[in-house]
Amino acid sequence: MKIFFKILKYTVIIIVAIILFIAFYLSVVTRVTPPEVEEITLEALVEVDGRRMIGSSWLQQNEFGLWEMYVEGEAYERGRISGELAKDLVRYQEEVFVEQITRVVPSRIYLHFLRIMIGYFNRNLDNHIPEEYLKEIYGISKSASDDFNYIGRPYTRMMNYHAAHDIGHALLDYELVDDIDLQLGCTSFAAWNNKTADGRMIAGRNFDFYFGEEFAENIIVKFVRPEKGIPFGFITWGGMIGVVSGMNIEGLAVTINAGKSHLPASSSTPVTIVARDILQYASNIEEACAIAEKHQVFVSESFMITSAKDNMSVIIEKSPQKSGLVVPDTTFILCTNHFQSETFASDEINLKHMKETATAYRFKRLKELVEQKGELTVCDVSAILRNFRGLSGEDIGIGNEKTINQFIAHHAIIFRPDKRKFMVSTRPYIMGPFIEYDMNKIFDSEIENISRKKIPKDTFLLSEQFKLFEDYQRLYDKINRSIAGNEIVCNDTISYFITTNENFFKTYKLAGNYYKSRGDCESAVKYYKIGLNKEIDNFAFRRAIKRQMEECEKR
Repeated sequence: MKIFFKILKYTVIIIVAIILFIAFYLSVVTRVTPPEVEEITLEALVEVDGRRMIGSSWLQQNEFGLWEMYVEGEAYERGRISGELAKDLVRYQEEVFVEQITRVVPSRIYLHFLRIMIGYFNRNLDNHIPEEYLKEIYGISKSASDDFNYIGRPYTRMMNYHAAHDIGHALLDYELVDDIDLQLGCTSFAAWNNKTADGRMIAGRNFDFYFGEEFAENIIVKFVRPEKGIPFGFITWGGMIGVVSGMNIEGLAVTINAGKSHLPASSSTPVTIVARDILQYASNIEEACAIAEKHQVFVSESFMITSAKDNMSVIIEKSPQKSGLVVPDTTFILCTNHFQSETFASDEINLKHMKETATAYRFKRLKELVEQKGELTVCDVSAILRNFRGLSGEDIGIGNEKTINQFIAHHAIIFRPDKRKFMVSTRPYIMGPFIEYDMNKIFDSEIENISRKKIPKDTFLLSEQFKLFEDYQRLYDKINRSIAGNEIVCNDTISYFITTNENFFKTYKLAGNYYKSRGDCESAVKYYKIGLNKEIDNFAFRRAIKRQMEECEKR
């Protein structure tokens, strides 16, 4: 017996030592040292008629709910000014981000595991981001709240948030988080010459990084006049300097679309930083390709480059292992969430992704709509981005990932590169008015009336179907909470819930989950079977529904 306790004692000591060593190791490898900067004293922040100003930089919110920001100067100065002007927006975005992470990953143990894993992925993140952007991020971090220091120091947190897009879709790819709450599926396209009504370039995109409704509450349309490089504008949120959608004053626009990836083993350059580098330093496609080539990424991504100087668009495709280029032989180009170049023609991960997810279906639907419209106008582009039907106009449920508008978009944007103008969507669900910005005026220091309504709100917002969809959203959340809290929902409520979005498979999946949680397997199986006969947007959901149904049938 003494030998047993002796062995047990040393086993426990060894285990504790290993845990302490791992904790110490992670604290060392995940420590991020801020860049060396020369401290500066900013001019006082003043507010006049709702506009916050520090020197020549400013922030204001327009009548449509969009925040508009202009900053100039060298990197650290830009960061400091951006952080001070939008301190409340930076804090809000971090609150939403942390709260949503907790919702998506409710288990504290699993949350701690993910935190360690992400910290390990990002252990050398600062080695892969140009020093200019490190200084800008560091400047913003000076205005970050101390309330989140339990997660990490402000600079470390701000750095890691810039890899959120990359880590998010890597975790989704490997089903390490709940893919109902975190969705990453974007659509973009461009047309020129005989494919547009006036012969001039048009590009449109939906950015479908969904992290809860609150995440898109405070969209910032930001214009930057850097000390080095090309002045540019992009769509962002508090604390974010990376680019997901933007255009520079040379008429070069950049958008990104997530692809299927291996689970990363270590950090490389976040794709939003690659896009930012292109936007700030490229004036044509050749320069954009050269910048993309020099960066190593740790997830797969498509970069759609639309260039006024080249009068065309291309797609740069990058994975951690290789790169490809899509050069169209038509006067339009389409992009969803799979690769199209010869480089990836036989790539097993990409082919499986096309087979098992919504991307190939959505690509066909996008092509169908673009070809139907003929010569595109900006109103045609907005109508395509807002379209929520399946192939041939079939109703496959509002929110289906196979549709262009999945009612989860953070924003939609329409570029007119040769005019140096772009239009940004407003809430709700990119169905509100599109607001136009003229970059020529903004960078000529004309800051009065910089935005105007260009495209009116979609008439869908006035329809009975929209009222039903609002009820669907409300009841979806209510039923989900009821399942988690083991609460009863009356059968009439479930029946009405079905009518609010009756062609969407997730409606029946949730109804089945509710009845399964109540032990009513007969009702659960009934709804699961109906859901399996609807247009399901990926194999993972089909497998999940079948598994739940089989568990019920065994009882």
